[in-house]
Amino acid sequence: MTRPHKDIYGKMEVFHRSVERSRHLAKNAIGLATLGDRIVMYTDGSVRLPEYDCPRTSAVTYRHVYDGTDAKNAPWIDRAFGVLGIKNSNEAEIVAVAESLKALEQEVRSYIEIKKQQAKKASRLQVLIFSDSRHCLSILDRMLQTLMKNKPFTGRDWTVEYLKANVKKLVETVASTDLDLPVEFHWVKGHSGVEGNDRADWLAYDAYPTAKWYFLGHQSSACPAMYEVAEMGEMSMALVERQQEAESLEPSVTNTPSTATTSASQMPPETVNSPIALGAIESVIDSTKPHPEPRETDTATAGQTTAALSAVYNTIADLRREVREQREEERKQSEQMVSKFLEAMKELKKAPHVTTTPVGGGEVADLEPKPENQRKRNFLVAKIRRAGQRLRGMGRKSKSKE
Repeated sequence: MTRPHKDIYGKMEVFHRSVERSRHLAKNAIGLATLGDRIVMYTDGSVRLPEYDCPRTSAVTYRHVYDGTDAKNAPWIDRAFGVLGIKNSNEAEIVAVAESLKALEQEVRSYIEIKKQQAKKASRLQVLIFSDSRHCLSILDRMLQTLMKNKPFTGRDWTVEYLKANVKKLVETVASTDLDLPVEFHWVKGHSGVEGNDRADWLAYDAYPTAKWYFLGHQSSACPAMYEVAEMGEMSMALVERQQEAESLEPSVTNTPSTATTSASQMPPETVNSPIALGAIESVIDSTKPHPEPRETDTATAGQTTAALSAVYNTIADLRREVREQREEERKQSEQMVSKFLEAMKELKKAPHVTTTPVGGGEVADLEPKPENQRKRNFLVAKIRRAGQRLRGMGRKSKSKE
């Protein structure tokens, strides 16, 4: 027996919090034990070139905590996608959120299966999805409100329809179970020091070289029906197979381990060196060697790729954290210099105009200011003021970079 879809839509909410509150929640959501079993997702989209025929990329990364396991050791699960047939970054962000819902639907099925194996009832699973696109979340909010009223919702382009299809599929999956699945969508400011958001950003950015060569030669137009979404593992394997097929046509080349290595080396450098593609390429090289047992399944290959990605992006996150800390230290130093200059200028303005004139063996103070001393004082005040303005400008620039 299926539950009413209205009840499930009612548990899917969109929140637009302030910058600080959203950043605090995005940083600490995975460690909130009060949420119980939970999944925390981060999405992002990337656009390298403005041309319509160039592919865009989207990414989803998430962690889950079940049965009170240690949140600190929860592994990252990364997914990157190449998208053809979209115009701007807003549509790439919509595809990223749509893919997060598709991944969530698979996680719900896995969660229910895990509970069955443990002879427990799957009662409640809290989900938080963070996106740095207000445009995407506003469309999603209107969509959920409309669907909850059982009214039709039509998007302006295929990305919105793709998002709606994934929302409906998730709702249908949950409706066939007794699982309580509250889903919260939160806006978080991009590049604000949130590890999950930075990780999704790098995933989408690094997926572009592979997506570019995968979609090379694909037909695309401004027609909304002409689009394609491909996952990174699929694109990497297709590139390697394409290269191997090209080499198999050469009579002097045989399918040996050295041939596989040569084919990988002849591929575009930026595609081969992409961290996402390395795991897939290495698995193809290993598959050309003689195996006493059958080849590993696609699931094992995906697991190896995920482990390699996790190690690479953990290192990237550490480097970016060090850069942010260094910028913060430089900003504090510049603010201290500004405050010192401003204090010196205030003290100079308060000081009396006293000059000294040597008389005999000592000095006698002249209470009357001389014109040349007045000019020197004005010049010094203007110099300090200009220095303070420059330092304040430096402080504003460093804040904007962050």
